[in-house]
Amino acid sequence: MRPVPAGAVLLVVSVIVGAPLRARADAAQARAHFEKGRTFFSSLAAAPLPSASAPATEPAVLIAKPASEPASGDGDQGKPFYKRGWFFAAVGVVLLGGAVGIWAATRNPTQVPGTPLGNQGTSWQ
Repeated sequence: MRPVPAGAVLLVVSVIVGAPLRARADAAQARAHFEKGRTFFSSLAAAPLPSASAPATEPAVLIAKPASEPASGDGDQGKPFYKRGWFFAAVGVVLLGGAVGIWAATRNPTQVPGTPLGNQGTSWQ
């Protein structure tokens, strides 16, 4: 077992002995700070808060009245198909699938990457 350095022992002793001395020396300063905070916040608490009262008017009705015609599920009936969101989503899926398919078809799985690590496989051991 290695001996404990003298500097570490001196540091621990000075912290243990010095902490109560510093606390007693700072008590007057801490008390003054506490009293200053107490007077500040008591002056804030002395001011009356505005009372909560009922609203002067009736609240707005949150239930919508039915329209003269019942609304259908699709709001853009007059738009052509190429101006609708689902069409652009389908085009995006087709383009992304085509790009991934071209990448998969043209890559060479036996080609070793040009890095110092090479083509390292995984081992599950």
